[in-house]
Amino acid sequence: ECKGLNVNEEQRKLLQEHIYRLCLTQKLAGGVINHLKETVIESANTEEDQAILTRRIRRRLLPGFLLLDCSHYLSKHLADLQKNKPDTELLDAWLDFSALKYQAEKPENGKEITDKTKVNWKYVPKPESGYLVPITTGYRAISEVYEAGEIPHSRDPKTPLCFVESAYGVGEWQSPHRMKDIEDALWHYHATEGWYLCTNKATLETNTIEHEEDNLDFLAY
Repeated sequence: ECKGLNVNEEQRKLLQEHIYRLCLTQKLAGGVINHLKETVIESANTEEDQAILTRRIRRRLLPGFLLLDCSHYLSKHLADLQKNKPDTELLDAWLDFSALKYQAEKPENGKEITDKTKVNWKYVPKPESGYLVPITTGYRAISEVYEAGEIPHSRDPKTPLCFVESAYGVGEWQSPHRMKDIEDALWHYHATEGWYLCTNKATLETNTIEHEEDNLDFLAY
């Protein structure tokens, strides 16, 4: 997404060529991009233009998928788990979205299950419906910011350095035909003190961040 783009047709073509070359150097879903048919710059100045643009982009993206940030499922699932097991941690809730689980059904006679008991195994559904996957959504600082060159053997001795750990969340693959607004599919960087996240507008609105410095733990652990 870019705002305030005001170029003529020749400049637009040059920008599209530049973006095309950039795309060939990027990763997509963990894979390498070897070929692109074309890159296209679209614009919308009114709500009506936005609606037309969204429908046009939906058709272009089929039969692909959109990756949406559904990390708000974590806080809800954690609360449900802690009702029965108060010591459940956020990591346990996150693993439920990525693990394939089966649970032994108790025998009808009510006997306790042992290593020798023959049981039926039942699939345990994911906490939420949809094509859910674990994703990395950014980084969380675990140290202070050091001055450039203060830490030996750093990759870039000219840039200040901070040690971080990955922040994890939950993503959902959705078909483009379900997209009502292109804004819902765009990812935005969200940086606050100690956090650097990339997320969807919908997730931030769902959780209603009032104090950005304190209320980001629902997005990651």
